[in-house]
Amino acid sequence: GVVGGILALLQREADHRTPGSAAMVTRLVEVLALQVVRAWALREDAAPSWASGARDPAVGRALARIHAEPDAPWSVASLARVAGCSRSRFSARFTALVGVPPATYLRQVRLQPVADALARGERVGTVAHERGYGSAAAFSRAYKRVTGRSPRQARRELKTDIP
Repeated sequence: GVVGGILALLQREADHRTPGSAAMVTRLVEVLALQVVRAWALREDAAPSWASGARDPAVGRALARIHAEPDAPWSVASLARVAGCSRSRFSARFTALVGVPPATYLRQVRLQPVADALARGERVGTVAHERGYGSAAAFSRAYKRVTGRSPRQARRELKTDIP
């Protein structure tokens, strides 16, 4: 198959050092890695994930819109309309394919920029203001309700995870 062909080319480049071999090996390793990720994502028995949802035409349309417009006033009903199916069918299909309900996924997507800002060491008050909260306390309560930890706790944890 494709992977076998890539491995054969890698072997040939490694064995016959000619001008450009190092660049060829680098690119072939990149292509090999992409093929492995693609094969994993396309497995029928893959665990629920974004990739599983993206393969489904209906759920994939909703995922694309969530990522294109994360701060839009989405509801399960409006996402179901984007997907072209009923609210209950969409919710069940989304949850089965992605692994979490649509509203949970949307909250996670919306919180990612917040987590990134906290990891960069931005002050909680600054992040709260940028996200449209009237106060750091209101933002902290909302953040803790969704994540189970305060923004300050998250910032400390995230900063220690960064190499």
